[in-house]
Amino acid sequence: MHVHYICQYGELEENRNLAYSPAGVAKMKYIIDTLKGMGCTVTVYSTCCTKNGLGCFYNRKIIEIDKQQTVILSFTFGTKSKSRLKSYVMQRLERFTNKCQLLFYLLFKVKQKDIVMVYHEMYYLPIMRFVKMFKRIALVYEVEELYTAVANRSDKELQTEVAELSIADAYIFSNDIMARKYGFDSKPYVVAYGAYRMEPVYSGNQKDGKIHAVYAGTFDPRKGGAAAITAAEHLDSNYHVHIIGFGSDEDVCSLRNSIAEISKRTDCTITYDGLLQGERYIEFLQGCDIGLCTQIPDATYNNSSFPSKILSYMANGLRVVSIRIKAIEQSTVGDAIYYYEEQTPEAIANAIKNVDFSDGYNPMQILDSLDARFVEDLEKLLQRPT
Repeated sequence: MHVHYICQYGELEENRNLAYSPAGVAKMKYIIDTLKGMGCTVTVYSTCCTKNGLGCFYNRKIIEIDKQQTVILSFTFGTKSKSRLKSYVMQRLERFTNKCQLLFYLLFKVKQKDIVMVYHEMYYLPIMRFVKMFKRIALVYEVEELYTAVANRSDKELQTEVAELSIADAYIFSNDIMARKYGFDSKPYVVAYGAYRMEPVYSGNQKDGKIHAVYAGTFDPRKGGAAAITAAEHLDSNYHVHIIGFGSDEDVCSLRNSIAEISKRTDCTITYDGLLQGERYIEFLQGCDIGLCTQIPDATYNNSSFPSKILSYMANGLRVVSIRIKAIEQSTVGDAIYYYEEQTPEAIANAIKNVDFSDGYNPMQILDSLDARFVEDLEKLLQRPT
């Protein structure tokens, strides 16, 4: 069985400086490894764009990882310029070029009845609809979130995104709610919250005697990450709150300013530790005790996503503190989470202080069980995607 995995897979070729989500790539790797374990051959087609400036050109490149996996990096070129207009025009040109390459690949390189697995991005949707009109391919959409819900767009735009996704033959969803909520449950689907595997051990806990809590993820204000900083004001010198992750320049600047201000009013240590990836990210998490998932509880996107950081925390042995929302509470890992009820600094801090480090927590057992179920479900799904 040959699977073409269309996604923004960007860890290879550091000189290209590709734009991608570290959390997204972690889950992509897990799904790729799962497919290979089932005996599939996988061609990963990466649509990642470079973050470098004008004058940088990177040709299409094929990288053979092993006998079962090949990665294709699409042609990309730099778009950043001091001129906003020039940057805007070049970004649009790069995106158009990217779309043309993907369309050509799907029409001429994918065989009839091959399985095409697509990590949902908005600009893929019209391309996939066009290809489905001309080729009999089995299309599996991996839907991590509905982007119109994240951006709080209109109901009409949300319905359009759902309608576009409905052309798929099967789905991989990130939570147990999405299929029923948006009417996808008439077709085969499986659920994967994140990567169901423990990471290799790189280090023990910090040696300074403090309890280390970490928020890892986006600094986008719509996702509520900054709430972890405000909670530090209600913790004492026994705690150290770390912030790692990614965001716009404005988001990072705002984050640094908030840390500086709150640090003046608390004995708790707060640090921004940058964007960490790969082994550095894993090693850093393993030096912490508690992972924080501080999503905004009433955000529309909560029904159409699952915070994959929860699985990252668990995979590195951390206990997890999270806002109580249905997507998490009703998941298979729901009983292993420490919840707070209100999105207030006091409630988050109290949940952190109430974590019991002698509770018999066994993340390996949880993840092994989830992995076995996912492999079984995915094998069944791929046998009948059309």
